[in-house]
Formats: sequence, structure tokens, C-alpha cells
Amino acid sequence: MAHDPAESKDFFISYTSADRGWAEWIAWQLDAAGYKVVLQAWDFAAGTNFISQMKAAAEAKRTIAVYSPAYFKSKFSEAEWSAAFAKGALVPVRVQPCDIPDFLRPVVYTDLVEMPEAAARERLLRAVRQTPARPVTAPPYPPGQAKAKRFPGQLPAIFAVPLPRNPNFTGRDQMLEDLHQKLNSGRSAALIQAISGMGGVGKTSLALEYCYRFASDYDLIWWLRAEQCATLAADYANLAQRLELPEKNSTNQPQIIAAVRDWLTHNSGWLLVFDNAVDVKGFDEYLPHSTTGNILITSRNPAWGNVAAPLPVQQLTRAESVRFLLQRTNRDEPEAADKLSVLLGDLPLALTHAASYIEAKDISITDYISRLQSYSKKLLEPIKGTWALSLENLRSECPNALRLLFLCVFLTPDHIPRTLLRAKLPDDLDLDDAIEALRRYGLVETTQTFISVHRLLQKVIREDLEQDAQRALATEALKMVKGQFPEQPEDFRQWPACAPLFSHALEVIKHAESLQIALPEAAALLSSAGVYQGKRGQLESGRDLMTRSLELEEQVNGPDHPNVAIRANNLADTLIALGQFDLAIQHLQRALRIDESARGPDHSFVAIRLFNLGRALLRKGDLKTSLEYAKRALEIDEKALGPCHHRVALDSDLIGIVLYHREEKDDLANALTYARRALSIDLELFGPNHVEIATHWNNIAMILALQGDLINAWNCYRKALEIYTSTLPPDHPYTQITRKNLAELLTYLRPLIMREHASLKSGDPKADVLNRLIAELDSLAPTLLP
Repeated sequence: MAHDPAESKDFFISYTSADRGWAEWIAWQLDAAGYKVVLQAWDFAAGTNFISQMKAAAEAKRTIAVYSPAYFKSKFSEAEWSAAFAKGALVPVRVQPCDIPDFLRPVVYTDLVEMPEAAARERLLRAVRQTPARPVTAPPYPPGQAKAKRFPGQLPAIFAVPLPRNPNFTGRDQMLEDLHQKLNSGRSAALIQAISGMGGVGKTSLALEYCYRFASDYDLIWWLRAEQCATLAADYANLAQRLELPEKNSTNQPQIIAAVRDWLTHNSGWLLVFDNAVDVKGFDEYLPHSTTGNILITSRNPAWGNVAAPLPVQQLTRAESVRFLLQRTNRDEPEAADKLSVLLGDLPLALTHAASYIEAKDISITDYISRLQSYSKKLLEPIKGTWALSLENLRSECPNALRLLFLCVFLTPDHIPRTLLRAKLPDDLDLDDAIEALRRYGLVETTQTFISVHRLLQKVIREDLEQDAQRALATEALKMVKGQFPEQPEDFRQWPACAPLFSHALEVIKHAESLQIALPEAAALLSSAGVYQGKRGQLESGRDLMTRSLELEEQVNGPDHPNVAIRANNLADTLIALGQFDLAIQHLQRALRIDESARGPDHSFVAIRLFNLGRALLRKGDLKTSLEYAKRALEIDEKALGPCHHRVALDSDLIGIVLYHREEKDDLANALTYARRALSIDLELFGPNHVEIATHWNNIAMILALQGDLINAWNCYRKALEIYTSTLPPDHPYTQITRKNLAELLTYLRPLIMREHASLKSGDPKADVLNRLIAELDSLAPTLLP
């Protein structure tokens, strides 16, 4: 049916995917009448190619616009009909009742609404005919198939669908096309599709639109209420009545079911929709023993095993949500529509209720957002009923599942680690059962590692809880996250464990602050999250989190509590990295005063404050005072912790750096001694591939370079960079600084090595070493030099 793209076309068919059946029917009639037609569904290779469509529309002599409600909501359709209108080549054909824009009302359209097929064909050809009519012989319908479809828009004789077609159905076009293709693929495994997803996500709406959009494919479409056995059996019995089966009046229910199933097995062209099915149990008795028709199952439960091929339905995409709100409300507020879509989590049911309210009250989308923020519980009341029965069933069937769900509403909605929930259900089988129950009722989505809860479900559950219950559950959720957050977030080896918990830590802290509960735990968790961010190089984020932690600690314990010293010290560490030395020194001096008073002058915590003060003063350029603090810290730590502790290594390293910056000959030798002592201690503690080891190599390299030992300095920098790049994010400040140091050294080192290489006598064994080093320098130069 596809034509040569270079061939001149009589007609381009402009339509939306919702009216594809009509477009194909029109194209077929015109093609049979001898016209040259271009149609996206037949002539474009795959997907919607808007540029190709516009080109085809521009080159065709005339454009047929398939009028329907969906057509006038599509911006792509508007571009197509406006181009044809401008050159006087528009031929409108109305296929569904719709409001025609004022701009197009003067253009006479051909009306095919509710017309018999023969009359519609004649009216269409009469509308497009510009020369005397030629004989028309009706081809088999649909194209390329022996069995004829019905006229588009004509429902099958047996059609039991509970609701009329939704004129505001938006999005899901590709999903509907994929579903249609799978059901008509001829593969038996694809003839039963299970449309699954949480309540309110639009499963039933999708099945309903499928029934209407592809009605002409079927001779029978029957909708069955599958939530309860009684209604399912009753709808099966009604089908027996409609089919006039001999068993239709039987009082034996299994006999009626068997009779309907037998009829389906021996007949084709039918579609059954099992709406809101619960699970696989007892389902086999309703399924025919053949592949002569199609079956759709809508269910919150995604587990349908070998019964049906899965078709999970997610929330609308953001673009689909915004388009729905703008079209449904007829408002021109794209930014507000985007914000509302975020607040409602792109959930179709919630978007529909919001649009109905906006339309009924004649308010703006912005006004609705304001009302939602002030009266969310009342406005979301209609949504709550979607999940109420599922929650009630869980209460009796699996209390563990309900408990987990209620804890999850105080976490972020996405990527909740299963390992986190194991803190509440340590028995793997109990946890599996709870998550399976939540999946069965469509209350969560899962992977093998995480579960996710829709943000609107979280909000509805939270707001339905009494405040005492909120406080108790939020406290439990906070302690659950804090209990799993690593105690040493500054250690890069703990970062993989910190990462999946970070967003949940911030969320439970937000609820703790709002409800004024578990504030000491919240302050500690805030500090840990801030340290994690700061050490990863996210310095501003780390500073902000640790500032909040300090303020919360002061609120809980007063200004002179030892915990306040810990929070102030952690904040100062990040302030130093940010170059805010004066503010860091203020916090550290405060922490030092608190700890000397509370713990005594020789406590190891005092040594930590002294060490950090030494670092800040070094960065400010006060080398004398910095060295005094560093040496005092080393003295305390050696006595309190022994000579081989990591704190001793840090103190030694700091002393070495201070001496390096003094740039005196004797100081450089001592600096190297301290730096090597630090390296030796931490190699025993951490092994060769720890970030601390990289820092020591970097500091040794700086000292060696200042001493003029450039080749060994180069080798030490290389070791540091290898560790940093393998353990830290690529944009981490440590990695960037080491690259900069290497680049600076490269500009000095290569000319020196080249001169030394040129001075060697022929056959000197040192030449091979220098050749290898020159090759290494050349290979690294592109990655180090700008």
C-alpha cells in the first residue's frame, strides 16, 4: 500500500492516533478510487516523524483533516491543517461529534458521523471528486485481510462495556498501539495481556479506550467485573444469555461457565476484559482453551505468572500530565500545570479530579494549587477511596505489610531499599510475604533491590493518621534510617551504603522537625548526612546540612553541650574545604572551649579540635600558630591513643605540610619524615588503596618536588591520582587538585628529562628508563594539560 515517496500525492491524511481506524478507512477508499494517498501508518517506517509528515502534507495536492475531539487537541494536527488551509487545499471530514474552532467553521466539512458504510463511502468520494466519477469496486476490508472489519466507529453487535468513551483520554497512544500489536501478533503467549498498576493509574481507562479505539477489530467485546467471584460468575452468565446458549437458564453455575468457555474456544473475533482482577487463584476456569480471541486483564497485582503477558502501567509522563490539564481545563498555564503534575505525582485519577474541580469552580490552575496546599486532605478525599479497601484488607491479611507501608510514607517515595525494611522484619520470609502483599494490592512497585510508593498515596495515608500516630511512626522511621546509616560516613568505603539512604535520611529529618520528635537523633543523622556530602565533594550541600544539625543540637541541648562541639567541629571541617577559614576558626575555638571544659585538656576530642584549628590556620597562612596546635594535637593523641593510631598519622601529616610551607631546608627534611611516618601508619591500618593513602602520597610528592626530586615526585603524584580516580567521583576536589599538581609538574619535568636524555652516552642503561618515562608523560599530557 505504501507509495514511492517521490511520487506526487493527491491526498495527505491528517489524523491523530485515536482515529487511526478512520484514517485507514478513508485512505483505503481513496486508494481504491484511484487517488494517490500518503498515510503515516502505512508510509512512514516507524514512529511518528513530524518533519516527514509536514513535508508530505506540503507536497500533497490536498490534505484531508479527520475531525474529532482528539484532533483539535493535538498541536501536531494543528500544524498540518493550518498549512493546508493557508494554500486552500483543506478537505475536512468529521468522524465524531466535536466543537470546530471558529477559524475553521467557514470551511465546509463532510460529515460521516453515524452514517452507514456505503453512504459514507459515497459521501467521501463525492466530497473529494474533482473530475467525473470513475467506477468504484469495494475491496476486501480491512486492507490485506480476507475478513472485513466493520466500518470505523461502528460497535460490534455484542458489546458490553460499562462506560461511554472518555473524550478527554490523553496520552498512552504508544502503549495502546503496542497492546494492539501484541494482541494481534498471532502468538498465543501474547493473546492475554495483564494491565497492572496501582489504583488510580488508569488501568481501566486504558482498557476502556482500547475497546472503543479498536472496536472494529472484534465481533464481540464483553466486560467482566472480576474483583469478586460472584460478579464475575454473574457477568459470565449474562454473556451466556446474550449468546443464546442452551445452558443460559441453567442453575448450575459451573455448567454455564463451561458452556461460555466452550463457545469462546470454538469461535473467533472476540475480546474479553476482566476488570480489577485480584490474583491468579480460580482464574483458569474462566479462560477458554484456545487462542481464538483476545483477553485483557486489569489488576493491581502484577504477578500473573503463566496466565498472561505483563503490561505494567506507570503514571503519565510529565508532558502527558501537563497536556491533559491544559486541554481538560482549557487554561493557558503551562508552568502551573507542570507544578500541579508534580504535586499529584502524574497520577491520572488525581489529575482528573483536579481538572474537574478547576472546571466546575471556574478557577485557575494556580488557584487550585493554592487550595491544595491549604486544604489537601479535603481535596484528596475522593482519591483516598481508591486505596481504602486495599488498606483495610491488608489490616487483616498481613499486618506486617501495613506496618511497613505506614513507615514508608515518612520516607522518600522512590528507591526504598529492601535492606532498610529488613530492620523491621529481619526474617526474610516475613519480609517477602509483606512485600508480596503490598504488590498484590498495587500499593508499591518493586525491583529486586528497592520498593517505591506513590507520593500521593503517602500523603493520603499521612494526613489520615492522628497526630500521635504520625509522631510515633515518624520516630520509628527516623530511628530505622539512623540505625542503618554508616557511623563513619567520612570513610569512602562506606559511601555505597550511604548513597541509597541519603534521600530517606533527609525526608525523615524533615518530618521529625515538622512534628518536633526525636530531635537528638535527627541532629545526629543530619550531621552524618552532611559529612557524607562534604567528603564526597558536595561542599555547599554538606555545609548546609551540618549548619542545620548544629542549630538543632543547640535547640535540644543548649549552647555548651559536648554534642554541640561535635556538630561545630564537623561543620568547620567543610568550611575549611570551602575556604571560609575565619568562620571555621570561630566554630573550632568554640568546640575547643566546650571540650576542654567538659572532657579535660588532654582528651582525644580536644586533640581533634586542635588538629582542625591547625588546618584552618595553615590555610590562612598563620604557620607558627598552626604548627603549635598540630604538635599539641600529636602529643595528646600519642599519649591517649598510642603511636600507631590513625589520629597520630593525621597529626604527623599536618606537621609535615606546615613545615613544607615554611620552605626552609631543614624544615623540608623534617616535613618528609613526618609525611612518611603518616604514610607508614595508615598503610598498616588501611592497605594501599585507601583515600587517606592517596592524600599521604600527594603530600609526599609536594615535598619531593620542592626538594627538586621531580621524578619521585611524579611517581608519588601518579600513585595518588590512581587511588583518587578509582575511589572518588571524577569531579571530586581531591582528584582535580592532584591532576593540577601533575600538570604543573609535567611542564617542568619533561624538558629536564629530555635534556638529561640528550646528555647520555650511547648505550647508557638509564636511557631505557628515561624513554619509558617520556612515553608516560606524553600519554598523560592530553588528559592533564588544557
